[in-house]
Amino acid sequence: MKEKSFLFLVALFVLVCRDEPRRIQVTPIVGSPPPSFGAPQGSVVQPPMGMPPAQAPYAQPMMGQPMMGQPIGQPLMGRPMGQPMVGQPMMGQPVGQPMVGQPIGQPVGQPIGQPLGQQPQQRPAAAPVGKGGTPTYRLEAEFGDKIRYLGYDLDKSSLRAGEEFTITHYYQAIKEIPENWKIFIHVESPYFGFHRSHGDHFPAEGQYPTNRWRPGEIIKDTATLRVHPNFIGRNAKVWSGFYIDETRLPVTKGFQDGEQRILSAMIPVMGAAPETKSLEVVWRKGAVTVDGVLNEDDWKSAPSTGRFVSVQGGGPTKNRTEAKMLWDNDGLYVAYECDDEDIKSTFTKRDDPLWEQEAVELFVDASGDEMTYAEFQVSPGGQMFDAWFTIYRPPGERGGDILGYNPPIDAKVKIDGTLNASTDVDKGWTVEMKIPWSAFRDAFGKAPKNGDAWRANLYRVDKPQGMQGDDGAWNVPLGDYHALHGFGTLRFSGRPDSAAPTTPAKASTKPTKKSAKTR
Repeated sequence: MKEKSFLFLVALFVLVCRDEPRRIQVTPIVGSPPPSFGAPQGSVVQPPMGMPPAQAPYAQPMMGQPMMGQPIGQPLMGRPMGQPMVGQPMMGQPVGQPMVGQPIGQPVGQPIGQPLGQQPQQRPAAAPVGKGGTPTYRLEAEFGDKIRYLGYDLDKSSLRAGEEFTITHYYQAIKEIPENWKIFIHVESPYFGFHRSHGDHFPAEGQYPTNRWRPGEIIKDTATLRVHPNFIGRNAKVWSGFYIDETRLPVTKGFQDGEQRILSAMIPVMGAAPETKSLEVVWRKGAVTVDGVLNEDDWKSAPSTGRFVSVQGGGPTKNRTEAKMLWDNDGLYVAYECDDEDIKSTFTKRDDPLWEQEAVELFVDASGDEMTYAEFQVSPGGQMFDAWFTIYRPPGERGGDILGYNPPIDAKVKIDGTLNASTDVDKGWTVEMKIPWSAFRDAFGKAPKNGDAWRANLYRVDKPQGMQGDDGAWNVPLGDYHALHGFGTLRFSGRPDSAAPTTPAKASTKPTKKSAKTR
């Protein structure tokens, strides 16, 4: 009897399946919701924050059954945009209007595909969407011809390593956007992405995708991020942009780092940089002739860096090196005094790799942003090397240097001994140079004012006889001569009120790729 009952049930099931071949139960894969409307295949809509994927409204069809009034066999998310759910308008909304047609600034309401009878999910207060609104910090950039960046708000003016902060970005839709772009935010040290924190998300926590933005709308998107607990540097850089899978929306206006990221904000990080030295740069009172001979009264009275210390831990070096600086309306004067028993350098051309033999070096980050900076070198043979950096890179990653950056620097060397003659005993060499203010692009080619502070470090590359190398530095370079957070401070003083600055020559901004390798 049981066997006949079982065969009857199997036959009945076959008849039902034959009569209704389109009724198919679909079980979604938890955590893999379908693409949003208008997004390219493969892009994934993130469920609202705080809601597990299995509970996200668009990931849960109603027990596998179509909604009332919906054609059998159509998936829940296949409802055309603009059609009301269950054939009825939302409460207070005109028939046939899409949910995104609600007044801007009001909660988006019931997410598309949410089963009837559940309460509309309110937009989190931390991620408001609406017209109007003015960012505290204005900054304009554009992504393609689709999205304009207007600026940001911050809840804190400074941070400490490991601390959380909240940033609100202001975006404006330029035109209709068919894709659903995801926002990425990187909080990182200036040192090539070291100690990076991430904040990737869909706009407004996934509730207002870019393909629903309307031209002219201002969208406020808020994210809470954390500075890496082992952060190194003086400033946390906040980079942001848009992406789908491996494609980033190109930055077509505003500063970007070549990776289609805009620098949204720069936040001081307290206690994440070492204690460094300070040097007073005094105003030139008398005439100074750039000849390598430091016999003028201004040089004799100028404050000194003191003896350089070893780049390897800060101990003493075999040979003494000291430096001084002066300034006037036309430029920065720099002098080095180098004791040396065996002076050598065989380089003959500008921008040769002088650091491979012997040289003095000056790095200047005039803006203090730990990103844009200049490097100047002079060899005992009087050759020069200079480079402009638009972003920090560790050793071996110097692809952004600019060989065409050759400001009109006046540099002279005076040798007390014989160059490249190891058979005699030399005493030393001095370097004197004048660098025009136009060379400092991050200071916009302008002379500083009394009280201004620039970040800088000074080095000497030395190879005494019998030693592989004995380089010295004003501030210990922390493993890399380009470690800007370890730079000291130049403080400008002494300019009389009657000394009006001259109009500086406009610095060239045309980038030229550097072909020579650099250290």
